[in-house]
Amino acid sequence: MMPDEGTFLTAKKITIDGLACAELSYILKSNSVAGELHIYVLQYSLFYKNKLIMISFAAGDLTLDGVKILLNKYQGVFKGIMNSFVLLNQWES
Repeated sequence: MMPDEGTFLTAKKITIDGLACAELSYILKSNSVAGELHIYVLQYSLFYKNKLIMISFAAGDLTLDGVKILLNKYQGVFKGIMNSFVLLNQWES
C-alpha cells in the first residue's frame, strides 16, 4: 500500500511470528517548510484473525543522499524491532 507519490524500492514476502507478511520499502517526496523532504519508509503488512495489521517505520532528510545514509543507519534497527514482534493472543491456549 504505497502512496502514489512513492518511489518503489523493494517488496518481498517474509514470515513474522509464524504468519505470512509483506515487507515493502519506498521513498516519498514531500514539501515542508524547510524545503523538499525525502522520506524512507519500511512497511510491514500482515493479516491476523481477519484484521490487517500494518507497521511502518520512516526516516527523513532534506536530501536524497541524506535519506540513503539514514537507510543504512536505521534499516537494521527497524528490522530488528520487527524480528521481535509477537502477537501474544496467537500463542494463548
